Amino acid sequence: MNIDKENSGPTWTLSILQRILEAVKSLPFKNIATDSTGGYFCHMDSSGIIALVRMGQVVFDANAKLISLAQDMCYCGVDGTKDCKEISRRLWYGFSGLLNPLVDEAVILVLLILLGERQEDDVLTIVSAERNTYLRPLLEACRWTE
Repeated sequence: MNIDKENSGPTWTLSILQRILEAVKSLPFKNIATDSTGGYFCHMDSSGIIALVRMGQVVFDANAKLISLAQDMCYCGVDGTKDCKEISRRLWYGFSGLLNPLVDEAVILVLLILLGERQEDDVLTIVSAERNTYLRPLLEACRWTE
């Protein structure tokens, strides 16, 4: 399911993230900001923030909180261990803005899979369907043909 890494780079990562956000809007998810088309994306490595980008329209006025949450997601593992290396090995990603932290988490996990940072089976082993009901439908919606 990995997308061709020949086109990798910050702009490429953001274009993949935009496609994931479009897929979120196509799904009948509950408890997300229906007028929101995005949030804040944070990309870090061991030396600090590489990029902090507002993606799309955020419908509620909590910019500082969303930025903080996106940064916090970079530090926290999906299993709650705060072990970033367990999640993406070299680079850390966070996203916040869709009103439901589990949808935000699903967005980042799908991004990690598409970037080839994590294997789909590993992510699905760590994050059960009961723990995050949004992950599997979003993953299916993001099975694009390139």
